[in-house]
Amino acid sequence: MNLEPGSISIGTMRLVDLIPAVLDALEEVDPERAAAIREDYSNTLWAIDGARWESDLTGRTLEDALWLYHEVLLDAMQEYCPECHYFGAHPGDGADVGVWMACEGCWETDDYEECEKWKSYQL
Repeated sequence: MNLEPGSISIGTMRLVDLIPAVLDALEEVDPERAAAIREDYSNTLWAIDGARWESDLTGRTLEDALWLYHEVLLDAMQEYCPECHYFGAHPGDGADVGVWMACEGCWETDDYEECEKWKSYQL
């Protein structure tokens, strides 16, 4: 199962907002993997759940949260992106995280319908 193109988290780059949103999206496509991550990072997720601000995360907890987002969740989400897509920040809005077109042809034409890879993906 692939992720659908579009936003998963909008208007924030705070780890305390991104991690739960991305983990929930992962759970939709791979519940077992999401459960394993929740178990492996239970202390970090507990700290994130109790944090009102990102500054509430300090020391090892902050390091673990950064690792969880940048190394675990981004890699996991990329595996479920459709061809010609990537998971990350929107190129025009860094606070809009989701699944976006990555094909050079699509960026060159600025029109997905003109890209040969996009056409083959749609068929």
